Amino acid sequence: MLEHWTVLSDEVGLASAKQEGTRLAFALLLKYFTQHGRFPRGRAEFPDEVVDYVAKQTKTSARCDVRCLTNPRPAGHDPLARERRTTDPAEGDGDGAAGLAAAARGRLARDP
Repeated sequence: MLEHWTVLSDEVGLASAKQEGTRLAFALLLKYFTQHGRFPRGRAEFPDEVVDYVAKQTKTSARCDVRCLTNPRPAGHDPLARERRTTDPAEGDGDGAAGLAAAARGRLARDP
């Protein structure tokens, strides 16, 4: 547990910039993503021991607001889905890999 869930000094700096109510959830999401390369599906993916351990490191209560771990993105708030629906028809139909590639090309062209 220590190896995967210890909040490193630079991560502590990121977490401490958050409000106390979201600091624990931020640290848990950060460590989970670092370990698994994806975001968790819900609170059930965090054993209580992990939550307690990270809470001590972030100086928050383990009972702090970790509700956002159960549904991190409300329905209808998926920016990629929105882009897939609005891709240029000439670039593809907006569905599947062609739509994703077209959306990525559009993002790359806009980002310096």
